[in-house]
Amino acid sequence: MNELYREGIGGIESAGSGGYKAVGATDADLGRALGKYQIMEANIPVWSKEVLGRAVSADEFMASEEIQDAIFDGKFGEYVARYGPEGAAQAWFGGPGGVGQTGRTDVHGRLNIGQYGQEFMNNIGAGDYDLTAATNALRPPETKEEKQEPPKYSDYVQDATQEPYQTAVNALNPQPMGFTKETNPFLRILG
Repeated sequence: MNELYREGIGGIESAGSGGYKAVGATDADLGRALGKYQIMEANIPVWSKEVLGRAVSADEFMASEEIQDAIFDGKFGEYVARYGPEGAAQAWFGGPGGVGQTGRTDVHGRLNIGQYGQEFMNNIGAGDYDLTAATNALRPPETKEEKQEPPKYSDYVQDATQEPYQTAVNALNPQPMGFTKETNPFLRILG
């Protein structure tokens, strides 16, 4: 699954612009966007410490495809666990606070968070479906056999207006029906 996610994000971030060697836009606070997944330079030491157990420099990061993949797999996997695949893509693009903020755009104004999430889903083959590619990959193939509907609750419970049910209710919960001492022997004994 990691390979699918790698290609889904890498296809948006760096396809045609250098892949693992790509250097993107510079943000005044976060530095340059680096590598195949365009990880912001300020995130590299923090994320590498979280994922690899040690901080790496931007130069070491750029020199190693394995380090780039490992950091991507760790952070993106964390986002997938928290937000699902499309939400993870939105978090990758706009930070965790960007999930669901579909109208926010990148520094170039070319792509918004909603479009980014949808492009990622298209890249991994999930498109407009609600199911993730991971779920689809684990699902057994559909058969041509007609699926049998499960039984409904109403199949087991009679309608309260039907005769046998109403008779049972009346027997358990008798209502006064104009009985008098003359028509009901029990009232004659009690009364």
